[in-house]
Amino acid sequence: MPAALADGLEVPSPLEPGARPVGDGGSLRQALTGDAAEIAGSCGDAEVGGGVADTTVADVAAQASDAGQEERERSEEQAIAPWRWWFALVRVCYHVFSILCIVSMNVRPTGKLVLKLLLFPVVLYQTVRHWCSGTYFPMTKADHVYILRFGRKIDKNPPQISAFTIFSMVWMGIFFSVVTLVDFIGSCQAYCINDQHGLCSQAFDEFGFKEQWSIRLRFAFYLFYILSAVKRFVLTLAFTFSLTLIITGLSAVTCGYGCCILCVFLIRPFTRDSQFLCIPCEYVYMYVSFFYRRI
Repeated sequence: MPAALADGLEVPSPLEPGARPVGDGGSLRQALTGDAAEIAGSCGDAEVGGGVADTTVADVAAQASDAGQEERERSEEQAIAPWRWWFALVRVCYHVFSILCIVSMNVRPTGKLVLKLLLFPVVLYQTVRHWCSGTYFPMTKADHVYILRFGRKIDKNPPQISAFTIFSMVWMGIFFSVVTLVDFIGSCQAYCINDQHGLCSQAFDEFGFKEQWSIRLRFAFYLFYILSAVKRFVLTLAFTFSLTLIITGLSAVTCGYGCCILCVFLIRPFTRDSQFLCIPCEYVYMYVSFFYRRI
C-alpha cells in the first residue's frame, strides 16, 4: 500500500518490490563509512595499545636483565683470587696472635695491666660480633674473615654511625696504637737501645737466658708489628688524637655544652643524610667514615 507524505506525494513502500531508500544515499554511505572507520580506528587503537603494553613489558624485562647482568659483573669484580684466601687466613691468624701478645707481654706495671684489661673486652666483643655477623668494623680483620667465609670482598662503608661506634674505634685505637707504642718504647729500653753509658747493657747481661730471650722476642714482635701496619698505626693515632682535639675544642668553645650535644648520638645513630637541630651530619659522617674504611 502507498504511504501518504506531508506534501501529498506518494512513494513506494519499502516492503513493496522496487522500493528505494528514503533520503540522501550519500549520507547513508557516509554514515556507514564513518561507522567502519570508527571500528577500524578502535581496532587500530587496540593494536597500538597492545603494542605499547608489549613494549613496556619488553622494557621491564630488558631492565631486569641489565640489572642482573650488572649484579653478576659486580659479584665477579668482588670475587677474589685463590691466593687472597690464603693471605686472608694468614692475616686473621696473625691478628689473633697479635692480640694475645699485646695482652700478655710486658704486664709488670700494674697501671698498664689494668688499662689492657679495660680495653680488651671491647676488642673481644667487636671482633667476635662482626666475625659472626659478617659485617665490617675497623681493627677486627672482619674483611678478611668475610673473604674466608664468602669468598669475596666486603663493603666497608658504615651503614650508620653511633656514639658507641666512635667509642669503640677510640678504645680499640688506644689498644692497638697507644699501648703498643708504649710497649715498644719499653722494649727498646729493656733491650738497651741508645745505651750511651753502658749501664743498661750491664743490667741486661745480668738477666738469665730466658729473660734475655723474652726481651729480644718482645722487641722483635713490636718492631715487626709496627712496621707491618704503619698505615693503620698512623691512621689510628691520627683518629684518636684528632677526635680528642675536636671534642676538647668543642667543649672549650661551647663551655661544655658541645659534649651534651654529642650525647644525643648515644641514643640516635646518624647517617650521611641525617640532620641534628637543622645541622647536616654529612661532614661528621665523612670524617668518621674516612678512618672507618681505612684503619
